[in-house]
Amino acid sequence: MLIGFVDDTIVYPYESQFFQERRIGGGYGDIVGFRDTELYKQDLIGIAKLDSEKRILMFVNGGDHLTITEDTVVNNIIPSLYSKKHG
Repeated sequence: MLIGFVDDTIVYPYESQFFQERRIGGGYGDIVGFRDTELYKQDLIGIAKLDSEKRILMFVNGGDHLTITEDTVVNNIIPSLYSKKHG
């Protein structure tokens, strides 16, 4: 599971938590999508394989770096780990 913290003050841009990246010379909003990166296309760390097997879950969380509530874990993260639609 990949969790992106939208108000992250540690990881910038926060989209990189999903293996996305900023275009060279681009502004903040100029982000290369997950499946369009060379990391994905060349499957350098196995994310393309995991994605093709539907074994990657992405979850966007509000808040700063690693700030996650017990409520979010119980009501959103744990159920998605047991969801049949993700394998």
